[in-house]
Amino acid sequence: MGAAIAYAFALKGASVLLADVDRTAAEQGVAAVAEIGASAVRRGAPAPGDLPALLGRIAPVDGLDPLAPADIAVEAMGEAAALKRDVLGRLEAMLRPEALLATSTAALSIDGLADGLAAPSRLVGLHIASPVELWGIVEIVRGRRSAAAALARAHDDAGFLGKGAIQVRDRHGFFAGRVLRAFVNEAAAMVGEGVAPALVENAALQAGYLAAPLALIDDASLSLAAEGIAGARGATRGPSGRRRDPGAAGRGPGRTARRRRLLRP
Repeated sequence: MGAAIAYAFALKGASVLLADVDRTAAEQGVAAVAEIGASAVRRGAPAPGDLPALLGRIAPVDGLDPLAPADIAVEAMGEAAALKRDVLGRLEAMLRPEALLATSTAALSIDGLADGLAAPSRLVGLHIASPVELWGIVEIVRGRRSAAAALARAHDDAGFLGKGAIQVRDRHGFFAGRVLRAFVNEAAAMVGEGVAPALVENAALQAGYLAAPLALIDDASLSLAAEGIAGARGATRGPSGRRRDPGAAGRGPGRTARRRRLLRP
């Protein structure tokens, strides 16, 4: 997700510093940006000649210290609350007071992540649905303590990215997650009822969806998708009982990448 967010900002002309656990991981992130850009070029935007300049606006850095002068810092670690709180706390300590502090979480409470901050009013959610380069919507998540100025900055940044902004309260799944949950769980249920996965995916794409539902599950990881469905407050339906085979957790934590075989007609 961090690479996709870096791509989205660099595409609009921003200079981006990409940080990870170490310099090597950050460089791998830049390589992931290059892959995203190459895929975008094949779709016709940006033009092939623009990609080198775009990549030139993204610099991998070692650790968080180089981010101190940034106007906005978007935390995009995996969905682990303790890890996110640690990174957000370190970013808060080094960023300028007027800088925007944001998290890209799609599943965790903004209020919970803000609990460890000295100034929790600085934090907002800035969730861009995946794949970032295709979706035109940004969810701006308002925690109980999110300041109006921080929310206004987030709206400005969504506009800079050329994406529409939806401001939502800090509730499980926000807006996009609740809609997406119904989409992907129905697809999984269809597979469980015997419909061929390729038919499910192709029907969604032919209907105009930007991404196929089973591919979205695979990208997020089956385990994360199941946890999100099962953990929804007030949920009336759980995940499909045939959601996975042993050892096939998807392309997230399980890294199995079985989609090509699953989707072969």
